[in-house]
Amino acid sequence: MRNFIFQFEQEKLIDLDINLRQALLLDYLCNFFGSGFAKILTKQERYYWIAYDKIMEDLPLIYNNKRQITRDILELTQKQIIKKEKHNNKLYVCVDCNYLIFGKKSEYA
Repeated sequence: MRNFIFQFEQEKLIDLDINLRQALLLDYLCNFFGSGFAKILTKQERYYWIAYDKIMEDLPLIYNNKRQITRDILELTQKQIIKKEKHNNKLYVCVDCNYLIFGKKSEYA
């Protein structure tokens, strides 16, 4: 078995019941958060604003409508991989990328 899928250990993805489409979305989000372009909604944790249109523009191979993204975000929220907040009609998400990549929980996500 290959050890890594994107930047995540394949075994961890299997343990967390994350499918390939969701793994790509998580990889995209973790890279986006690290880019410095995401807007932060400050709380005790770091929440970043995401735009459905930008995700569809960047990942047209897997997402061609908002409903698909919403479904994956909801499933990842139910699996406690993503936390989400709505603020001023915008969606902000928090993902502990360090946990997904290194297997260690962050002090903050």
